[in-house]
Amino acid sequence: MINYLFLKRRLAFVSLIALASMMGEVDSNAMKKGDDTDDEIPLLKPGQKPAKAEDNKADKPAQVQKEKQAPRLEEEKPAKKAKIVRQQMEPADNEEPLDAEQQFQLAQMYRAEGDQEAAHQYYEKAAAAGHKLALRELGSLKYNENGTLDQHKEALQYFEESAKKGDLISKEHAYKIQIDCADALIKKDQIPQAIQWLEKAETTSHSPKLQVQIAGLYKSMKNLKNATVWYAKAVVFLGSDDAEDTNAAIEATRTLGEIFLNGEGGLEPDAEQAIEYFGQAAAFGDTVSQQHLDKLTGNK
Repeated sequence: MINYLFLKRRLAFVSLIALASMMGEVDSNAMKKGDDTDDEIPLLKPGQKPAKAEDNKADKPAQVQKEKQAPRLEEEKPAKKAKIVRQQMEPADNEEPLDAEQQFQLAQMYRAEGDQEAAHQYYEKAAAAGHKLALRELGSLKYNENGTLDQHKEALQYFEESAKKGDLISKEHAYKIQIDCADALIKKDQIPQAIQWLEKAETTSHSPKLQVQIAGLYKSMKNLKNATVWYAKAVVFLGSDDAEDTNAAIEATRTLGEIFLNGEGGLEPDAEQAIEYFGQAAAFGDTVSQQHLDKLTGNK
């Protein structure tokens, strides 16, 4: 027995693939205007003159008119193509509901048509079923609404959920939002809240530059205990192949030396510990650490 629902959905899906490859593509026929209208040049009899171009025009209007009356699908505008495919995909009242992938594709079709409300509804349906790309699209829509901190937080939830399902692009978006939120809070002098966002971002990037920034914020709050912990995380990157990571690690190492040298934040001065950190940083070319080292060891 023929499964007509399956055939209908299959036809729509094949049309969708074809549409995706055509959207935004320049029609090659337009680039070759006139190539398909050249007639074969007839052989001339002795003494016969070539016919003028106007002599052959009478044979062409009917053919041209017929071609204009039957435009091909690939000649339609993207929004019209999307509507054709979308209408093929939408289930009738007596058919089975769409699965998450079909809901996502319908959302894409509505978006191509410019119907953002319908697109959003189908994105939500697909996202509720765990579709990672639908989650990413909802995050992007929310992020681009008007850029408030609250909306960034809502967008972050979608991106994080998509990232958990393996979407690397959503993971990158989530990291960017976390940094943006932290920067906004730093400008408002809300340092503790900013640190929370940065620490969350660090779990994704493990960046020594970010670790040094977190340590610096703790240091500005006179919390040397947490500051030294974060500086120590960055020190591990000394000698990294990445120059930016190495520079961050050198800064962290030198700063730890200065903290132990001066006994900052209630810590007892520890010259031996300071010499150790200055020596590590100086070994990677840090001139400030070398100067500290020379003073502490009596070298000139």
